[in-house]
Amino acid sequence: MSDKYQPTWDLLRTHVTPQWFKDAKFGIYTHWGVYCVPAKGPNATWYPYNMYREGTPQWEYHVKTFGGPEKFGWKDFIPMFTAEKFAPDEWAEAFACSGARHAGPVGEHHDGFSMWDRQYNDTCSRL
Repeated sequence: MSDKYQPTWDLLRTHVTPQWFKDAKFGIYTHWGVYCVPAKGPNATWYPYNMYREGTPQWEYHVKTFGGPEKFGWKDFIPMFTAEKFAPDEWAEAFACSGARHAGPVGEHHDGFSMWDRQYNDTCSRL
């Protein structure tokens, strides 16, 4: 790692937000990840948490559809996240038509699944 980019608060405090970003006013960040496989309920991004909490709508759906989480857990959804219908050009067009000046995916949601191949965990995207 170069001296220019060190993981310190002091260095972070020196970051200057680019003017184009300040001027943009509107951007879109997408939440897309393994939780989209079961995607059940209004809080689908919390599925990996709620599927283990008896009495939640996600737990009841999970047990009915996949069996108990002890038989089919969160890790079992990972190979099912294939992005086979991912259409980045359509996404980009929709973002542009909405007036967004920048867009991007969330790199890692609270389920711990990284949307890029990385060395720090075993649950990362190999798409």
